[in-house]
Amino acid sequence: MFQNYNPEDKIKTCKLLESGMAFQPEGIYCCCCSTVVSPRLFSDKELSSGVVSPEGIMEKRKELFHYLNANDHRAGSCLTCSSVYETQFKNVQFDRIEGVVNIQPFSLCNLRCKYCLFTQKNNFCRPSYNIFSIYELLYAYKKLGKVHGAWLTVNGGEPAILKDFGMFCEKLVQLDIGSVCIFSNCVKYEKKFADLLHDDNVFLVVSLDSGVPTTFAEVRGAPAMWKVVDTIIRYRKTGTRRLFIKYIITKDNCNEDDLFGFVFLMTSLRPDMVYICPEFPYGDKETPHEFVLFGARLWYFLKKYGDMHVYIQTDDNLADPKFKKYSEEIRKEFNNILLESPLDDTFILPSVKLAMQAVVKSFPSYIKKKLLSYKKISNNK
Repeated sequence: MFQNYNPEDKIKTCKLLESGMAFQPEGIYCCCCSTVVSPRLFSDKELSSGVVSPEGIMEKRKELFHYLNANDHRAGSCLTCSSVYETQFKNVQFDRIEGVVNIQPFSLCNLRCKYCLFTQKNNFCRPSYNIFSIYELLYAYKKLGKVHGAWLTVNGGEPAILKDFGMFCEKLVQLDIGSVCIFSNCVKYEKKFADLLHDDNVFLVVSLDSGVPTTFAEVRGAPAMWKVVDTIIRYRKTGTRRLFIKYIITKDNCNEDDLFGFVFLMTSLRPDMVYICPEFPYGDKETPHEFVLFGARLWYFLKKYGDMHVYIQTDDNLADPKFKKYSEEIRKEFNNILLESPLDDTFILPSVKLAMQAVVKSFPSYIKKKLLSYKKISNNK
């Protein structure tokens, strides 16, 4: 198929087409960037049968590459993807895994989020192939020395409700081919996963999407915010430095009450990163400008009161022009707010622990002794 390509030829390609991987309920794809998905490489039945290999995947990538450059409809979404770029053919490689590996082989969930496509289509399915076959395929790439800087993201549905969730996470960590990131709603607490967090072996991303319990119930389909916050606190207390909390902006949570509640909940939980993301614009949907304004204000107040690290998640999905536009516009609005109200450290709240340490330091020495004696008495009970 490549007989018509010379090393110096200008061609169209994409890094995910060459080396990305996405495990979906229907099989294996090069990518799944939320609203943009490449054509399928292998079906779930083929994956279950054990016939899928790194060599077979390489041949499928080459086919897709050829369709893209021939402007063939079999290239699917790749024909209009904004991640496609031009380079010389000699720079193209298809034999490796590099970057994002999206692991989402099912859609079972214990919530019914209004913005979720699985909820909207009532399409909740169990894994159609053994999730440990994913591990075996990734291990085959490792043995060949063909994995470079992988970022393994485990999604659902809700991963924590799978029977072997903790064991699967542990196996991915032991594989040692890159960072492991779990997207969980944290309705369910998992001890084995907490142990992995304690050792900073995994990242955890939790979508909270609200600042008050009534909005949580409206957006997430269940009155479970207190339970979720309890689980997040238990994971936070492992000492992990890899806890990320996400706010997906919708028409239902784009208000002052949720803004205020979420910001000050974050100053208490102290996540290592806060993700900001608009509701996914599937199909002909557009992202309202109010989502841009709300996101910019959320970003600003998280910095103002907690000096928090904020990540604009649409930066991960620049294949979709709508997400690319959102990334550009939220930065513009954030900078406009900064021009009007520059940030300094006047209003930054310390963590609770640091605040208590500061209070104790200010006590006279005799009160400190009293506090220590109380601590000894309580420890002896």
